[in-house]
Amino acid sequence: MEVEQLNRRNVQRGRQPVEPIYRQEDAAACMSLFRALEYCEWTTIAEGLRARLWNAGHLLGSASVELEIDRDDAPLRIIFSSDIGPDHKLLQADPEGPAGFDYLICESTYGDRDRPDFSPEQRRSQLGEIVRGAAEANGPLIVPSFAVERTQELLVDLYLLMESGDVPTAPIFVDSPLATRASAIFERHADEIEQGNVLRQALNSRELRFTETVEQSKAINRLNGFFVVI
Repeated sequence: MEVEQLNRRNVQRGRQPVEPIYRQEDAAACMSLFRALEYCEWTTIAEGLRARLWNAGHLLGSASVELEIDRDDAPLRIIFSSDIGPDHKLLQADPEGPAGFDYLICESTYGDRDRPDFSPEQRRSQLGEIVRGAAEANGPLIVPSFAVERTQELLVDLYLLMESGDVPTAPIFVDSPLATRASAIFERHADEIEQGNVLRQALNSRELRFTETVEQSKAINRLNGFFVVI
């Protein structure tokens, strides 16, 4: 898709078209090379090299990778990690990791700044205030959200707020094909995450609607009154 867009611009500018470095069929062929691993279990990658995954607590399936490399004296242990989740998260367990390693290579989005300790309950309370404000104004509440994890957390929060009566009930639209597919994956793996039963209830709530076509998405624009769009 990106190459097609680039080539359209190249034609307009009198430049030569370019060829993609890989195509969809190449990506599909790579899937046969994937191998699922369990957390906290050593796997031999090659002679003298072992790997173990730790739950990074970031989103469903996220992991930090521990490598152990044989040396003449003692094994060299290196930890690689991308995003690491906070200690308090709605759908994920707290992050885990080993001790006694030699090197750590990880992302540093926040640099030397500490993230504020913000619990799911505090976030839900703030969300409730925003939802009540939209309801009082009798207008729609539009919530931008990442399709993976954040949308599912919001759906749980909205479900709990409405079920408890803290906020008025209203239709909730997930207007994102990617978020819709991601939600189906979360529901399929609900037994593997925290609050899995509540997530199932939220995803099957009578208030929730997933838009599946462009026409359904456009139809939201014709609604009046209070409703939520993610």
